[in-house]
Amino acid sequence: MFPSPPTELTSPSAYDRGDTLDDDIVPEEEKSWFYYLAEISYRRMMNRAMAVMARSGEHGWSDNICKAMEHCKEFNEQIDLWYSHIPPQIDPKNAVHTNNELAQFLRNRELSCREWIHRPFLFYILHQSPEDEHYGRAMPLAQRCLELCVEHLFRTYGHNRHHGTWYIARSCVTKALVLLAAAKSGRIPLPPGWKDALEIARWTINRWSGEAPDLEWAQRMLEDILGEVEKHV
Repeated sequence: MFPSPPTELTSPSAYDRGDTLDDDIVPEEEKSWFYYLAEISYRRMMNRAMAVMARSGEHGWSDNICKAMEHCKEFNEQIDLWYSHIPPQIDPKNAVHTNNELAQFLRNRELSCREWIHRPFLFYILHQSPEDEHYGRAMPLAQRCLELCVEHLFRTYGHNRHHGTWYIARSCVTKALVLLAAAKSGRIPLPPGWKDALEIARWTINRWSGEAPDLEWAQRMLEDILGEVEKHV
């Protein structure tokens, strides 16, 4: 699943060269390499998912939702496989790494990919008639999309500037829109905590809107939509 890092980082001799490397350097470099390789593997998987599930756009989801369900199942299994092969040095499943930044980045990657492959079913629920023959099968998958949005937003830390700030802010815009679309439709139950998750997204977008005109525009748009939703929810 993952390529190997450079041999000088994994060979026993790397840990024996006390005259050239501090004790803490090699393990940290090894973690960095494992993270780098896990990111490459994730990106390949996500690219495949987008190429397959977004090939025909939203019209493809409406016209062939059964195929989308098959693809979702396949990619869920691929995500499971990827996640199970993350090296122990940065494994998010290990409680030891609760505060390990690299491990938690990978956990967020997992949530992001799962949310994306479930998004077609939310679109389907919001646009198709409840009388549609596949509506009942699509509903739990759409609900899973919303649950993943909420879970991911609760893990968002947009307070400090770092290399992922640009992506986090825009991810917050997307997930806020997903939640508001579901709330406005009145067609699907919202998961517990969705309003608190929405507030996290709004706070993060507001935090950085003064430095990016597109975020400032997104903030105004979200507030307008929220105002409409609050009239009916």
